[in-house]
Amino acid sequence: MNNDETLAAALTYADRGLYVFPVRLGVRGEGKKDVRPIDEWKTASSRDPEQITKWWTNGWAGAALAIDTGKSGLVVADQDVSDGKRGPENWEILGERSELRVRTPSGGLHDYYREDPELRDVVTVANAGEVADGVDVRGNGGFVFAPPTIDPRGGSWEWELGEIPDFTDLEPMPAVIGERLKQARASLRPKADASVTHVTHPSSQLFAQPSDNFGPDGGWKTKEAAAELLDKELEAFLALTQEGSARSHVLSQRLGVLAGHGIPAFWDYDTALSILMDACERNGFTAAHGQKYAEGQAIRGLDYGMTQPWHMRLAFSESESPAPATGRLRRAMYSRSALRELPPLEPIIEDVLHARSISVISGKFGTYKTFVTVGMACSLATGEPWFGHRVPEAMPVIYAAAEGAYGINGRIDAWEDATGRTVPDTLYVISVAARINRPYDMTELEELIQETGAKVVIFDTLHASTPGADENNPGEMGEVVDVLRTLRDRHGVSIILPHHTGHAGERSRGSSSIEDDADASFVIKLGGDGEDRRPENVRTMHHRKAKDSALLEPVPLVLEERKGSAYVRPQNAFEAAQGSEEGPLDGWVAPEISVPKMVETVLTEAGHSRGLTKSETCAIVVERWYGGQKKRMKNSTWHSGWNRAVELESVVQVGGERFSADPLVIEAMSD
Repeated sequence: MNNDETLAAALTYADRGLYVFPVRLGVRGEGKKDVRPIDEWKTASSRDPEQITKWWTNGWAGAALAIDTGKSGLVVADQDVSDGKRGPENWEILGERSELRVRTPSGGLHDYYREDPELRDVVTVANAGEVADGVDVRGNGGFVFAPPTIDPRGGSWEWELGEIPDFTDLEPMPAVIGERLKQARASLRPKADASVTHVTHPSSQLFAQPSDNFGPDGGWKTKEAAAELLDKELEAFLALTQEGSARSHVLSQRLGVLAGHGIPAFWDYDTALSILMDACERNGFTAAHGQKYAEGQAIRGLDYGMTQPWHMRLAFSESESPAPATGRLRRAMYSRSALRELPPLEPIIEDVLHARSISVISGKFGTYKTFVTVGMACSLATGEPWFGHRVPEAMPVIYAAAEGAYGINGRIDAWEDATGRTVPDTLYVISVAARINRPYDMTELEELIQETGAKVVIFDTLHASTPGADENNPGEMGEVVDVLRTLRDRHGVSIILPHHTGHAGERSRGSSSIEDDADASFVIKLGGDGEDRRPENVRTMHHRKAKDSALLEPVPLVLEERKGSAYVRPQNAFEAAQGSEEGPLDGWVAPEISVPKMVETVLTEAGHSRGLTKSETCAIVVERWYGGQKKRMKNSTWHSGWNRAVELESVVQVGGERFSADPLVIEAMSD
């Protein structure tokens, strides 16, 4: 763990109103975490910069960083995934996700909220699983480990936003936390209520509607299986009294989830919601908790259930009828002649991205990946070259920014200041996550694509856009990619996915299928030990994968502060040489001739009838005008210069990717 980085983070948290303290973090028997905080940490936790500096520069150097949640006025929902727990999924069902989240080393989540002072004595730390299975709440008397702390067993705590937030706009603690913890403290058991009238099967209304899309005789075990399970849950729910019954909250959500599995195959959304609300009325749930809360429980359950249609929940057996063919494979089958007629791939950023592609840009927090992605979006929306690579035409872009509109707005301001270009209204920013694994979000996104004519969609970040999904599960991430492919094929859009890297920082975090299924992937790496996030430590963008083009050379990045934010550009040759072993480029003067003119000259003198490729031309240009040292010419200078040169009337393509400017060749081709 980088002690300077930890100290800097601790001082930042303190400056933003949080109380911190050091913890010795190790590993004991059976791989368990060994946690040894400073003595009397509840009293000792501090915001005093002098005290904090003393801790991490003297006896506690190298220690982990913890935040005292109680003294800091925080409530943190700790969602565990160890030992098969599904904390993030269960918290997502409640629909109370915070925008300020930390990813834990095990893959769990910490959602941060502002405490409710009236519930400080209720929201303490002895509440394992009382709010939801796999969810613990840290409040008064508790603490959480804070980024950039590293777990000695592997992994680290990381802000999903990529940087420490300012905590000024914290969302209030969800009411469900207080309600469930108060119910748990009351230790009341649910009892049968003889006054409740048990309807035979209120869900029967759902199954009166036809579902022809599942083939003869129902195909899968559909209506009957759904009816049997859902009716059991309805009867259990109707049998509960509402006086302190924590179980009624769980069942109200479970009913919604079960009913949601059958939408739209067996019944429509409004009918299902109506029946759930009727059940809440019948057993007093609405009267006890209010119409808004009851409806919210039902809607959250339905929405979550819809992410897993019923046919995905039931096993397919040999005795059952097969599913009907959809025609999807038939429509995607090409003969050899049809393959020849396919149009060539169209670049949207030359040598970098193609139309109708899926690309991943990965990096640890602090590697500038969002700055890079915002710059890419601005270039696509304006037609401005990106890192020297030509953008053939401006196009509408939808940028789904989970971090909100304000952070993105500042970065666009910086880009405009650096380039002198104004980003048009065809760059659309969605200030919340567009959730790929929520069908209703994707339906709305498709409507927005059609309304705006968008050709590019950016999901920033992939993790924030797939709540509850297990990044390490190839099956779950494969389903995410399937949704993206459908979006791409249906609307002809290119999709860009900023994502986090794993602890080593070498590739995208989670299942390898994320990069395997992408058309292009880039990783931005920190120099040195891979953990030094100081501005002077150069970040380098590496092109890891390109299905239909050559890989680009690594690009060092430079962050320029502008307009209260920052702009990222490629490092130029002089900057790169200053940091190299060969020293600065003293004594060398850049040529006065332009790069397009260099290209035209070389293609005239050496192109002949056979022509030269781009790389062959570059080698001659470097040798003739740059003293044989490629580092003296920026990659962006070369690429933009080449692009302008091949558009000249004096340059012709003589075959494949070979070009010439030889007058005799041009004359022969015109005859």
